[in-house]
Amino acid sequence: MKILLSGAAGFLGTYIVKELVHAGHDVIGIDNYARYGKKRRARYENPHYRFVEGDAKDVSLLIKLLPGVEHLIANAALHGGVRYLNTIPFDILAENSRLTAAAFDAALEGNRCGWVRRIHVIGSASVFENAGSWPVAEGDQLRWPPPNTSYGLQKLATEYFARSAWDQHGLPYTIIRPANCVGPLPVALNGAGPLWQLLHRPGMENVVIDLICKALGCRGTGDSLHLIGDGKQMRQFTHVADVATGIRLCVERNEAINQDFNLVANEPITIRELAQLIWERVNPGRPIQFHFEKSPKRDVSLPHVDSTKAARLLGFQPTITLPQMVNEMVNWVELLAEFGQAAIV
Repeated sequence: MKILLSGAAGFLGTYIVKELVHAGHDVIGIDNYARYGKKRRARYENPHYRFVEGDAKDVSLLIKLLPGVEHLIANAALHGGVRYLNTIPFDILAENSRLTAAAFDAALEGNRCGWVRRIHVIGSASVFENAGSWPVAEGDQLRWPPPNTSYGLQKLATEYFARSAWDQHGLPYTIIRPANCVGPLPVALNGAGPLWQLLHRPGMENVVIDLICKALGCRGTGDSLHLIGDGKQMRQFTHVADVATGIRLCVERNEAINQDFNLVANEPITIRELAQLIWERVNPGRPIQFHFEKSPKRDVSLPHVDSTKAARLLGFQPTITLPQMVNEMVNWVELLAEFGQAAIV
């Protein structure tokens, strides 16, 4: 089948493209390189993939790309780590709302023309951030107060876009909620400047990368590992390749029509436990000491998000464990530190 994917040059988008093309689908990807930049960006070459440089808010451009497209995956969005949530909350809300509206405007027109059979919304498990009991499953986002963060609130709004477009216009949808994706970034960096600066540019923040950099910085010193908050925040980490597989299953399976799915893996872990796991990989045999910093105004703890629905209806079975992710990411960061450029995924 033919699929249009926005945000195709980003972190998750890069993995989605490869997953879909490998499965035999034809993919059109659109991206404006806003997140990582165009310079030294890896290009994925495949006869079943066409990349278009452009703005995913440009409805007319999206519509021009739609003839023959059966599925539209609305993936483009501003997102990042805790630093993002606290520095650009308005931009996240405003820009992501424009991207969402453009995707639905285009999908509705494509559906009226007989092309687009379904829109797939890449949401977030952050819609559950105010849940009062755990684990949370699909539907629980409607039982609790809406998210406090602009990112979580806007992701919840995308779900209302999907259900409202179905109610009013009969556009089928699938809502997909990843959480804390982990994997090598899809960029090559020029190596200019310290490692910390390279990996903490806007849009590249990630708690796993953050802790690896800190642990590496403590090699050969007696320094403590700095944690934001008390380290009791809980997360579930899923490898981005497993998430991409889950998204492919959503596209391919009729069981996903007008459904929502949590695509998460592994058992919940505290940030302190994650830091310990990373420390043991980076500094084996050395005791760890923590230094706790004041929590930012906006942070999210997701103690336990349930994904049994995706397993039952889609056969979603993540294969990559958290220790495997940590080992892969440490190797990748060390490669960057040694050679001054990222391994291109």
